[in-house]
Amino acid sequence: MTKRGTVSTNNIILTFDSTDLPSEIRVGYVKVRVRPFVPAPMRCFRCQRFGHTKDNCRGRPTCSKCASQDHTDETCDSETPRCVNCGEGQTPHSAYDRSCPAYVKEKEIMTIKATRNLSFKEAREVYNQSHPKTSYAQKEALRRGEEERRAPAATTAAARDACVEDTGRRLDIPVGAATALRGSRAPRQAADAPELVTLGG
Repeated sequence: MTKRGTVSTNNIILTFDSTDLPSEIRVGYVKVRVRPFVPAPMRCFRCQRFGHTKDNCRGRPTCSKCASQDHTDETCDSETPRCVNCGEGQTPHSAYDRSCPAYVKEKEIMTIKATRNLSFKEAREVYNQSHPKTSYAQKEALRRGEEERRAPAATTAAARDACVEDTGRRLDIPVGAATALRGSRAPRQAADAPELVTLGG
């Protein structure tokens, strides 16, 4: 018989008077394997943040579906889900989505806490050491570097298109761009070649 609101499973939660868990226990004539219990991350049903419950919440009521503070999820009619824990640039999802990056992070911290027998603060420090944060400046530097790497390829493609579209008219293009054109009509450059190459005639 189960309590109201619970689900019957084949798992039993035991508490041992020791910091080291046994690999197995004997129940009657049967050996039962023992593994650490990892609880689900604690999420507030009021502000949707992790780490506390509704009874101890000091935040503003927030919709778990769209992250709005103007209404709750019971009256939400938004068609685009948004998580209050994930900020900008997120893949659309709600705060209670199990694939939410914030939920996955908290779940991993809880796993570290349970398997290494650490406090929550210590488990979070271990997680942060193995998952260094990327600052906004670092993200911008990576984005600009990626744009700079793409720029030469775009320039070469534009020069190639200009050569292909030539219909026999006199076409002057920079030497650097001409040497990048494979299979074009650009002649091989001499050591004393001028700065412009003439295609067509």
